[in-house]
Amino acid sequence: MYMAVPQGVRADGGMVCKLRRSLYGLKQATDVWFKTIRAAFVEMGFVQCRADPCLFVRLGKNGQSPVYIVLYVDDLLVGCTTDAEADEICAALSSRFTVKSLGDARYVLGMAIEYARNKGELVVRQTQFIKRMLERFGQVEANSVQNPMVLGQDFAPNDSHDMFEDARSYRELIGSLLYVANATRPDISAVLSSLLQYLDCPREMHWCAALRVLHYLKGTVSRGIRFCCESGDRTGIHAYADANWSGDKQTRRSTSGVLLLLGDGPVVYKSKRQSTVALSSAEAEYMALSLAAQEVLWLRYLLVEMGFKAEGPTTLQLDNKSAIAMATNQGLHTAGQAHRPTSAFRTRPCRSRADQADACAHGGAAG
Repeated sequence: MYMAVPQGVRADGGMVCKLRRSLYGLKQATDVWFKTIRAAFVEMGFVQCRADPCLFVRLGKNGQSPVYIVLYVDDLLVGCTTDAEADEICAALSSRFTVKSLGDARYVLGMAIEYARNKGELVVRQTQFIKRMLERFGQVEANSVQNPMVLGQDFAPNDSHDMFEDARSYRELIGSLLYVANATRPDISAVLSSLLQYLDCPREMHWCAALRVLHYLKGTVSRGIRFCCESGDRTGIHAYADANWSGDKQTRRSTSGVLLLLGDGPVVYKSKRQSTVALSSAEAEYMALSLAAQEVLWLRYLLVEMGFKAEGPTTLQLDNKSAIAMATNQGLHTAGQAHRPTSAFRTRPCRSRADQADACAHGGAAG
């Protein structure tokens, strides 16, 4: 990698400088930084998780509790049970990097974290982030609404719908809403999955629909995600799958909905348009079940890497008997089922009790 000679440095014509180390702003800089910080963590006894490469785990020995480090660029979150462990990690990192300890995590990446340790409870919300969004898009004085979208609204554009001239503002608003949805507000995921289709050429109705989502957040600004241990089941996964058959009026494709609860709070939630057209509601639900099974397996692998034991299979809740029969290989097989995509059969490997036991031993199972 070469660079121009800095101003004020004498050099013969045509001479350039060869970089001997990475500089901030280079496209290679992020990769160099990650490899550097990863090497430091490994020296400290941490292991990089395969399920989440930005999570590093040091499992406890001789009765010690595990320690976790979550990496976001150059920001670190350390999870441990004692201040001594946190100080030890900070001291080890300070020997190689300039480190500033901020104490207990209270506000991270736009998310406010509230603890109630005596209750075994943690709440994550984005009140201040949403308020700044209202100011940024001039909606502070707007009236709030009770739901994020009009029931049954069709976002498919036609010639009678006016184009929205400021497409950049639309993309900025959708991006901000997506950040909120991915972090703490699963209740707006479904409408955003529809509005995302019109980032290139939004219409006025799409802009109004996006503003409605923001108005909904204004009225529910204090809501967030609550995690607790009231049930005593800290690592038990509760999984749900659903689908709206042929919900897209243009392509007739269905949308899969997936929700995984851990510690009585949602940790995985998705609203995803299916890649193929389902010929029946059972088939649409079956493909949603497949997506949920993939997420369950990933979460179980992650928990095992974090030092938690996988006890028994995870039950996927579905409200379609035909899809359940298809997943458990029951009933008559017809020619209409032969076209299902290969990806949908990911629900099959863990359907039998023998397979469940084997997958459970290796950290993953879906029932």
